[in-house]
Amino acid sequence: MFSRPHPTAVRLAAFYAAFFTVVGTLQPFWPLWLEAKALDAAEIGLVLAIGIGVKVVGLPIAAHVADRTGERQRLIALLAAASVLAWALFAMADGFWSIVLVSLVFFSLWPPVMSLRKA
Repeated sequence: MFSRPHPTAVRLAAFYAAFFTVVGTLQPFWPLWLEAKALDAAEIGLVLAIGIGVKVVGLPIAAHVADRTGERQRLIALLAAASVLAWALFAMADGFWSIVLVSLVFFSLWPPVMSLRKA
């Protein structure tokens, strides 16, 4: 009745599910976590803006590296692993400047993972 899905389709679906699980969890709860870390509204706004603004630099650099090396899949894996490590640093971040620093690192690594992915 149903045919088995193509292995590439399964891998791509798993990739999108994992990526958007992170995004879907991060979006609504990130400002609340920052507030729990005693950041005020202006500081929270700045941290959120950093997450968006750093993409302007991080995405083109990652694309350039992928184009130069031809190692797109390896770069995706490296960026994903580095993102997990950077995310773990948030557990130790306490105070505005340490959160800003970890945000700069994490948000420069995580967004290119999706941008470099193709079917």
